[in-house]
Amino acid sequence: MIQYLIIFLFSFNTWSAVVMDLNFSKPEIKQGDTAIATISMDSSSAQALQNLKLVGQNLADSLYIYEVSPLMRKQGEDIYHAKIKLIFVKIPKTNSIRAQVGNEVVEVRWNNISLIPTETPPELIFEKYELPTPPQVALMVGILIVVLLLGWLGLALKKKWGLKSKIKTRKAKIKQDVLGCKSYEDVVLMWKNKREYIEVFPHLTSAFEKLETTLFSYQFKPTQSSTEKEAVMRAYRDFCSAAEGGFSGI
Repeated sequence: MIQYLIIFLFSFNTWSAVVMDLNFSKPEIKQGDTAIATISMDSSSAQALQNLKLVGQNLADSLYIYEVSPLMRKQGEDIYHAKIKLIFVKIPKTNSIRAQVGNEVVEVRWNNISLIPTETPPELIFEKYELPTPPQVALMVGILIVVLLLGWLGLALKKKWGLKSKIKTRKAKIKQDVLGCKSYEDVVLMWKNKREYIEVFPHLTSAFEKLETTLFSYQFKPTQSSTEKEAVMRAYRDFCSAAEGGFSGI
């Protein structure tokens, strides 16, 4: 009695599966290569297949389904046919596999073909890459944040150094303008820019006031004699002596 029960259960399990027979045109198929085969199945399997989503399934971690065409049946036959595009992710030990798809058990069988193994990882064979784990994601996010912070810090320092360089260059030019006069006319031109100079070097205020005491005595006359110009130049040299200490380090 138990023996008959086992045979009945085995037969029921086989009968209830969606059975797909594959017929390949090539005698050899390389693991990881895209292969095309013809599906053959009876009406009950064909009816069950209509409700299954096979495309994108990796059956038994061995057979990845890329594409399945609509089922067709020749007039007067009870066998349905379709084209299927697939790849062997792994080499099965037998010429058939069984896998659960939705509420159905799908059995795929194929003719006597030679499967040639490769060393390509399964994740790369059908272009399905493993998602990183949460710790890996956290690490990548952390690295990204550090890179962004370093980039921001680098730009901030570059901007700061650039500003300091501009200020230093401007101060050096002012020092040259203030202390580099060679003639009365140079002194007058320098004095006209005194507001700009005092804004950067406030210590020049008192030195300019002393210079103006002499300069204003002759500057607004129509013409200046050589004696008057020399008097302004003596006052300018005193101005330089008073102002020079404030340019220390420039």
